Amino acid sequence: MESTGIHILIRRCETDIPAEALKLLDELTEAGASGLAVCAANDPSITARISALADEGIPCVTFNSDLPDSRRLCFVGQDIYKAGRVAGGLMSRCIPAGSQLLATVGNLKFDGHRQRLAGFRDRIREAGFPMEDLVVAETFNDYETTFRVVTEAPSRCITIASAASRPLTGIPGCGVSTWRISAFPDAPPPLNRLGKRGPSGSSATI
Repeated sequence: MESTGIHILIRRCETDIPAEALKLLDELTEAGASGLAVCAANDPSITARISALADEGIPCVTFNSDLPDSRRLCFVGQDIYKAGRVAGGLMSRCIPAGSQLLATVGNLKFDGHRQRLAGFRDRIREAGFPMEDLVVAETFNDYETTFRVVTEAPSRCITIASAASRPLTGIPGCGVSTWRISAFPDAPPPLNRLGKRGPSGSSATI
């Protein structure tokens, strides 16, 4: 876009700590940014900063995860709550009644993650799954944490499910007939590594 006179500056947060996001917002405005596209945790300090920038004439749009209480110009992204409902509907068709579920989420400080989980939870509830059978674990977008949370789940006899599509190859163990593992096509190594565990010797990932 430089041929049009537009220069794009990119700053990436290494953590989910609000202070880091605020620091990067300051860097961008000090560098002369006249507009911002932001994906950040829904923290009051960040919401306030986005609103203050709007007062200064610097428009902000949010993407992937919204800051609904800020004065951002608009949100760009899917209907995240509806996406969670779709995932919950698909999952409810693929697992037997009475199964326990483990829903892993990145970070509940992000509006997008909260909305997706809310949609998943609401649809599962409507399908007749008691909420006490749904266990929620934050993994903070960390592969090793995800692997640990998922692999520890069998000790609690939980049927494993992510907000994705459908169950895969079952793995016997822990007093339940199978683990049912759902994941995205580009599932991270920790989920793929589950194929090396258990007496069956393999599992699949969609």
